[in-house]
Amino acid sequence: MKNNRLKEAGRLVRVAFQSGAMYVPFAVGGPALAFVGAPFFRILGRLFPSTLPWKQDVAQKFFQVITALLETSGAIRVDFRIHGDLDLEKPAVYAANHPSLLDVILLMGLVPRATCLLKSTDRTSRRGNSGSARMMPALWCLFLDTAVRDMGYIPMPGHHDDKRRLLDVVKTCVDKLGSGRPLVIFPEGTRSKTDGMVPFNDLAFKAAIEAGVPLVPVAIRVSESILPKGVFHIDRETPVRFEVNLLDAIHPEKTMKAKDMAYLCRRVIQK
Repeated sequence: MKNNRLKEAGRLVRVAFQSGAMYVPFAVGGPALAFVGAPFFRILGRLFPSTLPWKQDVAQKFFQVITALLETSGAIRVDFRIHGDLDLEKPAVYAANHPSLLDVILLMGLVPRATCLLKSTDRTSRRGNSGSARMMPALWCLFLDTAVRDMGYIPMPGHHDDKRRLLDVVKTCVDKLGSGRPLVIFPEGTRSKTDGMVPFNDLAFKAAIEAGVPLVPVAIRVSESILPKGVFHIDRETPVRFEVNLLDAIHPEKTMKAKDMAYLCRRVIQK
């Protein structure tokens, strides 16, 4: 019985360490950005506009630190593979499958100065309509609202049947791409509970076509399930291996339809 208690105590320590590697940086970094970082960067940006990309570099380092902490904790091992001739510094739409909550962290740490299309953070649309089902949890909003606004990330509207606001999101994506910032998006819109992928939303593909930038399919393969939909803690005796494949870019033409590009991207990722 004593051995069982020691084993369980060891497991709880491991869970605290591994889960803390994921959540503590957000819990510390969110308030720090809201009360210190955001005002500093706003003042610095107004006085010296050329320094604006600094905060994007800081954000990328933040995600890289979380990845390093997760690897150090023994929770994951990550292998990034770039196929073809891809320049990460140039604007492109990176469309990835979404098996884990960690996917956003891995890609935002890899692609320099990227913006990301996120679940809605609009608290006013949380009640009363099933259209707001794909919302960021309230606890996450507490730490991420300021970062989403100040880092130029793009929240989806709370109600996905609001066509006007969806068109506004596409325009914002096109503007970000036009300013030279890559766009990371998970066109499934949510993590899947199965090994397969749910149908792709065509919003990102509309943005790629309108902005005239390459679409980079990203195939994320995991050796075992970690932080799937509905699970928020990490408990790994052995690391989960992530293989993140940045595949050959698809160069859109104005005559292409977004739904056709979405189908092509999904097919490429499945292969």
